[in-house]
Amino acid sequence: MEYVIGALIVLVLAGGLAAATVMLVIVPKFKLDREKARAEADTVLAAARKEAEAERVKARDEGYKVREQFEQSIADTRNELKQFEKRLLKKEDVLDQRVEELQNKERRVQETEKALQDRAREAD
Repeated sequence: MEYVIGALIVLVLAGGLAAATVMLVIVPKFKLDREKARAEADTVLAAARKEAEAERVKARDEGYKVREQFEQSIADTRNELKQFEKRLLKKEDVLDQRVEELQNKERRVQETEKALQDRAREAD
């Protein structure tokens, strides 16, 4: 019986020693591993945030660039339209002058015809 009690005491002491080992060695290691994992996750998250911010800035700058190009394109188109309008107005003025010249020639022809008809009547 003493042998059984001694074995039980040894088992209890071994269990206590195992529990103490777990508490003193394994639990702190898990805590350390968890802290390392948390620190690594924080580092990865910070890097991801930094990269996301850089991409946001890049996209914003690209947006500004596209907008500037679009505005320049619009300005160029407006200038082309203004030049085209000026050419059309100039052609319109030239055509108006030609119409006026033709009307003046027609009036002179009619005056000449009338004068010739008047002379022809007088000669008869």
